[in-house]
Amino acid sequence: MPLMILNLFGGIAAGIWLVALHDWHTIILGIALFFVTTVTLGVVFIPSTLLAVPAAYFFKNGKTIGFVCFSSLASLYSYAVITGWCCGILFVFVQDVTAHALVPRLIWSYGVATEPLAYMAWKESCAGAEGTASQLATFFAQLAYFIIMLLLIVSPISFLGVIKVFGGFMLVSFIVQITAAILTRPAEEAPEGINSGYSQSPKESGPAVPVSPPPSLGWGWVFVLGGLTFGIFWVVWMFVQSLWVRKIDPKSKATLFYTLAGLTYVAGLVIGAVEQNVNTTFQMALPIGCVILLVAGSFSIKRSLEWYYNTAEPINLRLSSPMVFLFGPIYIQYFLSEIAYWKKTGTFRP
Repeated sequence: MPLMILNLFGGIAAGIWLVALHDWHTIILGIALFFVTTVTLGVVFIPSTLLAVPAAYFFKNGKTIGFVCFSSLASLYSYAVITGWCCGILFVFVQDVTAHALVPRLIWSYGVATEPLAYMAWKESCAGAEGTASQLATFFAQLAYFIIMLLLIVSPISFLGVIKVFGGFMLVSFIVQITAAILTRPAEEAPEGINSGYSQSPKESGPAVPVSPPPSLGWGWVFVLGGLTFGIFWVVWMFVQSLWVRKIDPKSKATLFYTLAGLTYVAGLVIGAVEQNVNTTFQMALPIGCVILLVAGSFSIKRSLEWYYNTAEPINLRLSSPMVFLFGPIYIQYFLSEIAYWKKTGTFRP
């Protein structure tokens, strides 16, 4: 609701406010930047569009590795541009602002920074493209800018702090986008006669509900891609795993634990940006809490897998608790890929 009000009436209210303050330079600069950057940003985003072409090809053909590589490069480039653009606009409009002009300048800069992004996302959807990724990036950019506006009003923040907070929100958007894309990619169908999996425990009656095979990416690829992306891909894959596990165990809390871990991470960025002299114990508590939540999510997946594959589809599945604790999604993926192989061939290799 606050974002909707800000998008609909923020520019008009800020414009009237700035006119009352005789801040003509800010008004003219904002209008000029809006029209110029709508075209300029379209040109700057061309490399991302080019990278999206092979990503779409791999997506259509169900090739996870190729899709993840090219879509990640395209998305990371786009998010880097959005982060640089929005943070740059904020710096330009507030670097020499006085206290009585801070709020209208922030609101005015919000429109200058985010409206071109919203316009391009709208134009993309009107052209027949799905535009979900652009709309998601625009929403998180608007949300991040709004949070930073509130922080600047209540407390001074360094420019580096602004970049960290905005980049944190963009990272969350990137994880959501890639996770959703991986989950919706075409999957190979099991050969006829091979068990395809059903979401039904032995105690349930009635027709079984088919369950798609688990994500089949090899654990080695998960390890390598996670290392190359400094752990970002591991976070993406945790959500891929947890969302699939909910298909066999709707009561699974893994996605909740991972979401809370992400919120804890963002909260740490925000608090660190606002409070420069945070208590050392408190600084350590948030990362530790984040790690605990991630581990709890992995153990929730372990519980669900062992329950389902020892009741509904008994294959005597057992996961080592120390290995789950130490290697989390990498170790879990070994078993998921083996289950996927079993679904495809009828042979389980524990």
